[in-house]
Amino acid sequence: MQQQTIDLEPDADAHESADGEEFPHMICQNDCGITKQRRSWKPSKRSRWQAQTLFSQPVIWLLAMGLWITCPAFALDEDQDQPIYIEADAAELDDKQSISLYLGNVEVEQGSMRIFADEVLVHHRANRQPQKIIAIGKPVRYRQALDDDPNDVKGRALRMEYEADRDEITLIDEAELTQGEDRFASDRIVYNRITARVTAGSSAQGRERVRIRIDRPEAQ
Repeated sequence: MQQQTIDLEPDADAHESADGEEFPHMICQNDCGITKQRRSWKPSKRSRWQAQTLFSQPVIWLLAMGLWITCPAFALDEDQDQPIYIEADAAELDDKQSISLYLGNVEVEQGSMRIFADEVLVHHRANRQPQKIIAIGKPVRYRQALDDDPNDVKGRALRMEYEADRDEITLIDEAELTQGEDRFASDRIVYNRITARVTAGSSAQGRERVRIRIDRPEAQ
């Protein structure tokens, strides 16, 4: 299948994106002549909070109304500075609403991060940089390499939202997040890629209780 690479340049007529929840109607389907689409964005440099200096050991807090956990492994530093690529069978760009829609075998890539989905909606800033990515699938799958850990962090849910400003991934409905043998399951899980903090259950505005399994370390 033919593949196109489209570099999006800043547009003076583009507007700041609004946080919409519904996907717009897809006017052009696979039979309209659109070949495999590949779009890319180059992220701007920004300061990063070095959470490694604050959390050098695993810390677990079980709260009465939810759960959050901080793990000692962090997403690769260089991933944040990599361009974002999106591939799909069909695509539509709406400059007036500052959104783009991708349908069919969608793959989002940034460094080692991968998101696989059936549909992806991207809200853009005025400079065309992605502000929010919403992925829908049965399920949506996520994975990313970690610093100093051979086990990738992996997630799956029916809906996944990525907030670029906070560098957070939210898994919604039938959500699961795993790293090695450690596993979280809830209706809503929030994973911060910078701090490696996982929030689940009512602490993440979920409705269900949290199920968590943490393996014991092997005996020395």
